[in-house]
Amino acid sequence: MGVDVWMCTGDHETTAFAVADEVGINRRNVCAGVKPEGKADLVTRLQKQYRENENDPSTTRSVRRKRLRLRREQKGGGVAVVGDGINDAVALARSDVGIAIGAGTEVAAEAADIVLVKSSLHDVVVALHLSRVVFNRIRLNFVWAMGYNLFALPFAAGAFFPWFDW
Repeated sequence: MGVDVWMCTGDHETTAFAVADEVGINRRNVCAGVKPEGKADLVTRLQKQYRENENDPSTTRSVRRKRLRLRREQKGGGVAVVGDGINDAVALARSDVGIAIGAGTEVAAEAADIVLVKSSLHDVVVALHLSRVVFNRIRLNFVWAMGYNLFALPFAAGAFFPWFDW
C-alpha cells in the first residue's frame, strides 16, 4: 500500500519486537517503552521529517520531481496514528489522521478522526483502502462533471444560437 509503518508502544522492548515481527513491521521502526509525550513527539518528528524531505531547497529540481512522482504513486504523505487508550490520546490528536480502536477508551475515541468498531488491525488496512477508493471516485466524478460542464455550458448560454438558429 506504500505505507511506512511505525510502532510506538509503552510495552517492553522484547514484547514490542515480538509483535512487530508477527505483523511485519521493520525493527528499525519500533519504539518501545515510550511515554505518552514521547508518542506525540514521534508524531511531530515524523511530520517534520516528511515536510522537510518534501520542501528541501538544497535538492535539485529533478530530485524534487522524482519525489513528487513517488509521492503521487504512494498517494500519501501524512502521519496516521492508531491507538486505543488514554496514553494514545495526545498522539491521536496531534497526527494528521487519528484512528481509534473501538474497544478503547472514550478519550481516545474523542481525540481520533476515525473510530473503528472492531478491535482488529485488519480494519485499519480496510479503512485506508476504502478512503483511497472513495477519494479516487470523488476525483473521477469531479473530472467528469468538469468535462460535462465545459461542453454543455456554451449550449446552455446560447453561444451556438447564431449558427444553428434553434
